Amino acid sequence: MIHDISQQRQLERHVRHSDRLATIGKVSAGVAHEIKNPLVAIKSFVQLLPERKTDQAFLDSFLRLVDSEVGRIDTAIGGLLNYARTESTELMVVSLHREVRSAVELLGAEFKKKRIDVSLNLAPAKDGVEGHAEQIKQLLVNLLLNANDAVSDFGKISVDSRVLDENGNPLVNGSVELEGDKVIELRIIDDGQGIADVDMNQVLMPFFTTKSGGTGLGLPLVASLVTQHGGLMDIESTLGEGTTIILTFPLTEYSQAASGIPTSNPMMP
Repeated sequence: MIHDISQQRQLERHVRHSDRLATIGKVSAGVAHEIKNPLVAIKSFVQLLPERKTDQAFLDSFLRLVDSEVGRIDTAIGGLLNYARTESTELMVVSLHREVRSAVELLGAEFKKKRIDVSLNLAPAKDGVEGHAEQIKQLLVNLLLNANDAVSDFGKISVDSRVLDENGNPLVNGSVELEGDKVIELRIIDDGQGIADVDMNQVLMPFFTTKSGGTGLGLPLVASLVTQHGGLMDIESTLGEGTTIILTFPLTEYSQAASGIPTSNPMMP
């Protein structure tokens, strides 16, 4: 039996694009805040420059500050542009850890607003997964934004990774060989409000949301992207204590992941 799923794929792409635009809007506000702070510092120094232009110590400090703050602005804008760029149609071997760090950096201003402590424990030396870097970053950004919304001020978010063998047993870092069906497991853990038991069976249903103004498409989109990358997603949560999102992806060659070498597999739908 042959089923035409072209319309379904087109709808998935449309929803993914709409969700990305909504996320970009939210992230842009944080990036604007991240840009404003360096500009205020530079402006303050520029205003003092006419009366202190003969003060060599001041000039040295001014040059160091401008170089540092312009670098911050460039990093903030670069992260946003990378996130917003058009998705590649070519499968790549992607460094999962690199995308995690990029997503955390992109959301830095959001975390700062609530003084959230974000810790990374990305232990495995091998972290290559096959797929689209833009889509992997998108699903990570969505999950981190959810965690950010769930925790209170001064809350905690951690992102941990480990490699599991074909039986689900964790492997010690440094002893990982790629023979067999190894997977890399990523856990995003927050100490936020958690999910009520009555809602757990519905959180992956489209349009179900407990957030004011939420679309209810974020987690279903993430689950779809994880599945398209050959992975699995699980959710563990206790109301009032926090939530853990568990992602597992098939592990592939790390040396390629470092340089983003295209794979020979056909394009993912």
